[in-house]
Amino acid sequence: MPQQVLNEITDHNSKCPNAINPEKMKAAKKAEEDARLAQQEAARAKAFREKRLGELAKEKVDALVAFKQQLVSTPFVPPTEGWMRALPLWGSFYIILPGRKWETNDCHFKQDGSKRVLDCLGAGAGRNDYFSVQNNDRWYLLKSKWTGSGEYAGTVKDDGTTVCLRKAGCYRVLAEVRHVPNELPDKFQVPTPGALTLTYSSDDFSFNYPQNWKAEEKRDKDNTVTAVQVAAPEAHLSSWVTHGFFTGHVPKFSPTPQNVDEAYDLFIKFQRLRGLVIGADKLTQVGNTQGKIATYTSPSVLDAGESGWIAIVKDKGEGYYWLMMFYPSNENSTLYTQTFGEIVKSFKFKK
Repeated sequence: MPQQVLNEITDHNSKCPNAINPEKMKAAKKAEEDARLAQQEAARAKAFREKRLGELAKEKVDALVAFKQQLVSTPFVPPTEGWMRALPLWGSFYIILPGRKWETNDCHFKQDGSKRVLDCLGAGAGRNDYFSVQNNDRWYLLKSKWTGSGEYAGTVKDDGTTVCLRKAGCYRVLAEVRHVPNELPDKFQVPTPGALTLTYSSDDFSFNYPQNWKAEEKRDKDNTVTAVQVAAPEAHLSSWVTHGFFTGHVPKFSPTPQNVDEAYDLFIKFQRLRGLVIGADKLTQVGNTQGKIATYTSPSVLDAGESGWIAIVKDKGEGYYWLMMFYPSNENSTLYTQTFGEIVKSFKFKK
């Protein structure tokens, strides 16, 4: 504060009982500025969270569309020997013919008097009476005027195109039918991670990953690798990945993190805005250097939510490395904990 102003304040205080304290004025002004900045930060955080909720709602819609496409693109799966339950069908179904792509068949259910028939054009099936059976978790239409009911021991012939029910006869399999879903399933099935026999390597780092997963680099408009996505091919629902991990290198960040704790705090601050609930963290060995890891849970396109781990490593420059591995919260956590540990152990950081 200028000396002249201080002199005026001193002179005022000597003549007036209501003394002005410069330090208190300075503290009050700082408090007002801190409150204003905190309010702005809270508003930005609220706007970000609302935006993220909107993005997640769209991702759920896109994931359901992708799941439906997976259902219809999977070829006819033949029935297997075992118990078969003859039951009526209820709801809407995709009709999958043996040896035909779903896009090329023209089949629908049609009412014929008091019963429904399967009517197919140009598929060699024509119009047929049928009854439906459940075999494991799949449904099939068997050609017959007889309407079966009850549970039967079943055998399969002719490469899955004929089913024989004990004491009820043999029937031609007209089609497999699959329920048209209105929502994503409670559990999304993908193959469990295999042995870590594959390796990804770049100028930044290298790591091993499961033999039945695929590594894919994500690049920005300047063709710079921003992240590496590693997941089972079956784990993709549009832009969402249900099982796998993402990893990357942030070569420069402002403010520059000076150590792994500061790098971790910077990364976690952003992830909390995205809706992640972060568990207790700990320092541990990550590949060939020390890092910080924590568990997390998060909203997902699946109702079960998402669980996973975060690992942060400080690089030798002005940035840090990050890793996020995830799986649906109703999956086998022990299996994915083991896989995460093996992947983390395999990392080698180069910068």
